[in-house]
Amino acid sequence: MPAFRLTGHPDVASVTPERLVVLDWKTGRDTSAAPLPQLLGYAYCLGRMANISPQVSLKIAWLREGNMQEWDFAWLEVVEYIRGLHSDVRNWDGKSYEAGAHCRYCPRSHQCPAQKALAQSAMTTLADTSVLGVARADIAPALPDLYARVQMLERHIKAFRKWLRDDVEANGPIVCGDKTLAMGERRISSIDPQRAWAVLQEHLSEEELARCLKVAKGEMLAVIASKATTGDKGTAKARLMKQLEDADAISVSVRTALEWIETPVVGEATQ
Repeated sequence: MPAFRLTGHPDVASVTPERLVVLDWKTGRDTSAAPLPQLLGYAYCLGRMANISPQVSLKIAWLREGNMQEWDFAWLEVVEYIRGLHSDVRNWDGKSYEAGAHCRYCPRSHQCPAQKALAQSAMTTLADTSVLGVARADIAPALPDLYARVQMLERHIKAFRKWLRDDVEANGPIVCGDKTLAMGERRISSIDPQRAWAVLQEHLSEEELARCLKVAKGEMLAVIASKATTGDKGTAKARLMKQLEDADAISVSVRTALEWIETPVVGEATQ
């Protein structure tokens, strides 16, 4: 197979001559953008580095939902996937694009002709769609496509806002005729816990202090990972979360969000 480079950083991996296991922690939501290609890339790199041809077990732990996805492959299936990936790249004509859920992870999606065409089409569709006074039953058949277009436009808007902010921060205000776009300032006060600790203890009991403080989970796990050795970062984070769970220190709040589910078949028993 012609030379090319794959790089990756799996959270947890176990490599033996007979079996290769890759586990990746996902803190976001389980989405329609399949993570399997990412894990196949990890498995291929690990197998080649160890010069083995094992059975391969791939796992995704969706921490927010508490779900686990698992796949098993023979080594030759992993190799064939990488061959197909290389063939797609090698034979690409430089003009054909295929947009999909994978586009949200692409750093060049804002430059993609296919994404541009989809965005223009989405704008036209939304402009021609009036939801005021429309019955739910009337809009339901077109809603899956319409909502997907709305989500895509939101991602484009978010990317544009980020680009604009980064540009103004790096290069200064942009003069636009009689208006100039510049970075404004809003003063937001914050308290340094370490410096304020002694003062707060003078005025608050431990119970009152605990009600005032919140632990930033992401920052906490990042610190734990930074202290762990390479290859043990995911395990160290999971170990801490298990200890906190055993101490009944974790509370789970429920937030509602729009998501697609399978429509029950008429007459099918539901729980």
